[in-house]
Amino acid sequence: MEHAATDSSDKILTLESNSKTQGKKVSNIEKEYATLSTKYNALTEELEDIKARNRRHNIEISGLPQPSQEYKSDQIKKVINIAQKLGVTLLPSDIRDIHRIPTYKAEQPQPLIVSFISVIIRNEILDAYYEAKKNQREHPLCATMISSNIRSRIFLATHLTPAKKLLFKKLREKKQAGVKFVLERNGQLYAKVDETSRVIKINRDEDLQKLCDTRLS
Repeated sequence: MEHAATDSSDKILTLESNSKTQGKKVSNIEKEYATLSTKYNALTEELEDIKARNRRHNIEISGLPQPSQEYKSDQIKKVINIAQKLGVTLLPSDIRDIHRIPTYKAEQPQPLIVSFISVIIRNEILDAYYEAKKNQREHPLCATMISSNIRSRIFLATHLTPAKKLLFKKLREKKQAGVKFVLERNGQLYAKVDETSRVIKINRDEDLQKLCDTRLS
């Protein structure tokens, strides 16, 4: 009887020891996961920054009618015409590269990506576009201005990465929900809850949650 009790006690002690060992293993795995998650987020942000820097000379033009046959020379002429409508003098030599990119909306023309030889030229055109949008009642650019029979609006924007585009869409939705200031600059996203709050750089979904927490605090 005494031997059975001792044997049971030893088994309990063994189980407790095994439980502690497993608990330590789980704790170590959780720590390793947290470390790897932090490294992954840092590498993802670094990669996004590299992609943004590679696009810093670019403008994305959407809504520009797309004929069945279109040459680069035709595209360049259209961009020069758009710049002229905005009051900016642009030369063909100011454009480093130009091409269309696929879109998931088959019924719409593919966006046109224009890469300029300098960020200064890119910013001059974007600034003129934003200023025209702010000061004019109607949208400043229409396809009919570019010798097209299609009456559609043309939009200019920074050439964001796909991840940043999705994040910017979510950020604009936050603005509609009460966030006061949303800014995109050179491919980076920033937001402020109100005039007195600090600026938050938005790199991923977790930053959107920080924005919400700031608004609620």
